Amino acid sequence: MIALLLLAGCVVGGADEPRPRDLASSWEVDRLRVLAIRAEPPEAAPGTEVALEALVAGPPGLALPSDRVWLACAEATPLGCPLDPELLTGEPTPDELVAAGLIGLEPRWAPTYTPSAELLSDADPRARENGVYVTAEVILLPEGGLEAGALDFNAVEVATKRIVVSETGAPNHNPPIRGWTVDGWPLPSGATALVTAGEAYELGIDVPEDAPEAYQSMDTDGLLRDYTEALYATWYATSGELLESWTLHPWHQATWIAPAVEGQEGVWWAVLRDRRGGLTWIEQPFRVVSSNRTG
Repeated sequence: MIALLLLAGCVVGGADEPRPRDLASSWEVDRLRVLAIRAEPPEAAPGTEVALEALVAGPPGLALPSDRVWLACAEATPLGCPLDPELLTGEPTPDELVAAGLIGLEPRWAPTYTPSAELLSDADPRARENGVYVTAEVILLPEGGLEAGALDFNAVEVATKRIVVSETGAPNHNPPIRGWTVDGWPLPSGATALVTAGEAYELGIDVPEDAPEAYQSMDTDGLLRDYTEALYATWYATSGELLESWTLHPWHQATWIAPAVEGQEGVWWAVLRDRRGGLTWIEQPFRVVSSNRTG
């Protein structure tokens, strides 16, 4: 099982692992990371196809792996979704791969998942309305990792996401982000932000005021109660210093101090979540200059 081998790989050379105080901050993208997984739609009825996408990030110059294995399972173990590694090196048929829980094999097979009616066949009314969870998992493989005998489990990155499957009449949607702002000024789409070395900036994302959705959830007495989503954003950067790693709606700004090195390039990311499985993200490249700032 891939997850079991991954766990074994994590303890090899454990004495050489960095101490907690030596680890990077949660916002810092100084290595290969999966920052988020988006499902579209984030809440699906049985028979509805769900498309999946991973936000894979790394520092400038790092080649992001294109070989990605996607799994889905209704009953994940503490180690994730089970999968026989031999399936990746043999010649199984597509039907055999799907039956084993494989839902994507990038770059050749885009990840999608379609929940079956069996997931809710024995569910009570509350579970049908509020939903049950299916675990989606992505495994990033190093270059050549699919070749027999070439897979180094110490170089594998894994991330998971829960997909909600329900029969509600008002399923959840991913929240919207309209664009980036710096010090309150909108950035043109696709432009590189020029920042002055060592200066502080207020990074922001443009989120509509009505972005939080109103929804209903069934309580243990079978009554539908009204709620409103509580959106929050998590912030990431390849360099500089972020003073806030997360912010709550309606405050979607984070203070960032630019690196002191002129000419350095990097990326900001913001991931907006609704606490119900819905999320979206936006990224923005930047370059450090010594002259007056421009957007």
